[in-house]
Amino acid sequence: MWTIGGGPASSTLGIEERADVPSISVSEKGSIKTPISKESSAQEEPELEGIIPPPAGLIIEISAALAARPLKAKTIKTRLKLEHPNLMKIDIKRFKEPINTIHNRSIIATPVPDFQTQAKYCKPSSSPKMAIPVIDFSKLNSEERAMTMAQIANGCEEWGFFQLVNHGIPVELLEKVKMVSSDCYKKEREENFFKNSTPVKLLKELVDKKTGDKLENIDWEDVFLLSDDNEWPIKTPEFKETMTEYRAEVKKLAEKLMEVMDENLGIPKGYIKKAFNGGEGDTAFFGTKVSHYPPCPNPEMVTGLRAHTDAGGVILLFQDDVVDGLQILKDGEWIDVQPIPNSIVINTGDQIEVLSNGRYKSVWHRVNAKPDKTRRSIASFYNPSYNATIEPATEIVKEVNEFGYPKFRFGDYMSVYTEQKFLPKEPRFQAVRTTTLEVSR
Repeated sequence: MWTIGGGPASSTLGIEERADVPSISVSEKGSIKTPISKESSAQEEPELEGIIPPPAGLIIEISAALAARPLKAKTIKTRLKLEHPNLMKIDIKRFKEPINTIHNRSIIATPVPDFQTQAKYCKPSSSPKMAIPVIDFSKLNSEERAMTMAQIANGCEEWGFFQLVNHGIPVELLEKVKMVSSDCYKKEREENFFKNSTPVKLLKELVDKKTGDKLENIDWEDVFLLSDDNEWPIKTPEFKETMTEYRAEVKKLAEKLMEVMDENLGIPKGYIKKAFNGGEGDTAFFGTKVSHYPPCPNPEMVTGLRAHTDAGGVILLFQDDVVDGLQILKDGEWIDVQPIPNSIVINTGDQIEVLSNGRYKSVWHRVNAKPDKTRRSIASFYNPSYNATIEPATEIVKEVNEFGYPKFRFGDYMSVYTEQKFLPKEPRFQAVRTTTLEVSR
């Protein structure tokens, strides 16, 4: 039997296999349908395109002590997902027995394989209507403010990704950013990538072996980081001046967006910024990753950037406005993030998920390699300082009366993330929870 919180099975929630629980059918998008009867389970199941069919059902029983107080389905789901990331879809089923019986509520859940295995069975979206939200940020200052706030809330809660247009960064500056970043790649990066980079060497070796295998644990990406503390490219005219101006503009946009999130979450204005800075100072980390994904001779054998969630806070991406490749995972399908000229793609990282106590989600995303085009990607990260303490906002916790996430130092989280970037995030939360408990003893 598994338990929530690692205590004795009788203390909180226990999970055990039950022979009398019928198997569970799964829709193409991975959601649980009504459990099928033992008689019908022998019938031939339709082929599933979206996800691996599950093994036998599990039932999660709630002890009488825990059932004695109001317990929302969402609260149970949050706790289970933190402790047991293999439970992807959870369905709550209430029973009619009296409140003091152990079987008054149960949860039917479906175990699934690890994410990297599962992702292979997730198909690209076949629906042309499935596109991430596009929001006109300028309407925050108009009579359509309420609608725009709601659109941003929906983007954070239901998608974890959305695009901003009319965001306030001058188009002339964005055009210069395109020019200098492309010039920098061609003058200072491209030749070395194809001559000396590890991805090129490993891919060639794999192709020569003719095994049909895919190159794992590496990305088809040329990348360097811009921050206030590291060296910048020096051979490209106007690169530093242009990128310095751009970083200042996108940082202001990030702080405006965080204030919108504050308001939508019902927490004090400036809360997220203050949490990331560890107080009233300006210690939050703001970095910019300049990436290019060169043409790949065998794109079916390597990923541009492997699937992951982002560790930090708010990510603002100025992506290529012609070449696609970025995808997010939603409802078991990989959805393209459509190129829109001069838009800024926003996604929320793991720390926003924690601060919002799970209302906003960090989302799996990846970049596909392309056979004949170079894709530009400039991602800026507004992250907590390493010494900042991150935990769910008190005002949000009061609403649900439940801490769904641990309290930890961001630097400790990054130590775990560095080793587990391309793995599910839930074990990372559990790892820092355990570290925090050990330190407090």
